[in-house]
Amino acid sequence: MKKIIVLGDSHVRSFAKHTAFMPLFMGPGKEICFIDESKYNNTLHIAKKVLANFNKDDHFVLVFGEPDCRWCAGQGWHPWNSKNKAKANMNKLEKSSLRYIKFLFEIKKEYKNIYIYNVT
Repeated sequence: MKKIIVLGDSHVRSFAKHTAFMPLFMGPGKEICFIDESKYNNTLHIAKKVLANFNKDDHFVLVFGEPDCRWCAGQGWHPWNSKNKAKANMNKLEKSSLRYIKFLFEIKKEYKNIYIYNVT
């Protein structure tokens, strides 16, 4: 059986012990995210480089977005540290979400079997 490739931030670890999946850690959520254009471009670039090693008809689970939501919700990169708290910024969250959608459309152009794993 072919493995399902799981691509994303640190949340890919939740697939580590299951034999049906191949988790691929792209980097920390602080860097692999959509909070600004630079991070979006970096994430897209790395994802395309990784995906190029697989067949176009392989199955991929994408694990992104939780760090973006946490950051834009004012919880910082380290929510256990109360010094990092800030006011939620819904405008930033909306822009981040739109970049994620743009990312998905870019990936979907070449790879047809894309699934989204939402971390809560």
